[in-house]
Amino acid sequence: RNLICSYCNVIQPPRAKHCHDCDRCVLQFDHHCVWLGTCVGQGNHCLFWWYICEEAALCLWTCFLYTGYLAFNASKTWLEAVIIIVVLIALSISLIFLLLLLLFHSYLVMTNQTTYEIVRRRRIWYMR
Repeated sequence: RNLICSYCNVIQPPRAKHCHDCDRCVLQFDHHCVWLGTCVGQGNHCLFWWYICEEAALCLWTCFLYTGYLAFNASKTWLEAVIIIVVLIALSISLIFLLLLLLFHSYLVMTNQTTYEIVRRRRIWYMR
């Protein structure tokens, strides 16, 4: 059952949704990413997964670099050490969230679902 988007006036196939931030319909709409400033959907969900993977790897690599710097540079001031420790804590928290996001989107890809479908399952006509 195809619906017509009341904003774009185009036929909206199942799993498509109009994004009010981008002002367009997105096939297999997952979510609108405020960090990237675009919608994640059929055309770029794989790229979004790789982006999360890359961000997690960069976060982990930066943690290793700061830990090595903290361990092997004895000539630093106490303020510099405190700043590095605070940055390491922030990086560790970010890494945890990135890994959880990566696991969640891996689950979505393996089960052929979207974030929108998980969140709005009861309101979507083809999910009832």
